[in-house]
Amino acid sequence: MKDFLKIQIQEITEQIDAQYKYREEKEKWINGVVYLVSAHYITTEYKNHTIFLEYELGKYNMGYVKMELERDHIMIPFQFKKVSHLRRLFNSKMNSLQVVCKNKIFKKEIERLLIESHLEQIARDTLFEPQIEIQQKKGGYEMITKFYLGFDDKEHSIIPMIDFYKGIIDYFARN
Repeated sequence: MKDFLKIQIQEITEQIDAQYKYREEKEKWINGVVYLVSAHYITTEYKNHTIFLEYELGKYNMGYVKMELERDHIMIPFQFKKVSHLRRLFNSKMNSLQVVCKNKIFKKEIERLLIESHLEQIARDTLFEPQIEIQQKKGGYEMITKFYLGFDDKEHSIIPMIDFYKGIIDYFARN
């Protein structure tokens, strides 16, 4: 299974012309249990921005996506809230990921990107619940998305995550 996932991720990175690195090691926890931890690192460039993904499996099972934006872009804070299945049961047209953002134009753009990148569909079908952090850095901002990888077909979230980040870059290039 693990080798199959590695092959699939390698094929995806070749398809999108990204760089791929893989690390696997055994880690011993305090309780003496030994875990096999694998990490898949994907790096891609888009319009002078580097998008970096890490999929760590075996210990925390977390995915991370990072990107830096220059200071000339004013980053608008936003976050996602996962809508419960029970709430969506009564309103089936409601998105699984609710965008919280004070800027209504940017909020609509994020909602559009979630649908076009297929992240909304992944959230609707799985335990995918991304959390966004925007940190101010010396030269600008760093946008970090964290999410749990405890769902089937986790490799199918790679291209949608990259497409979402590309959409953010395009938005700031236009505005």
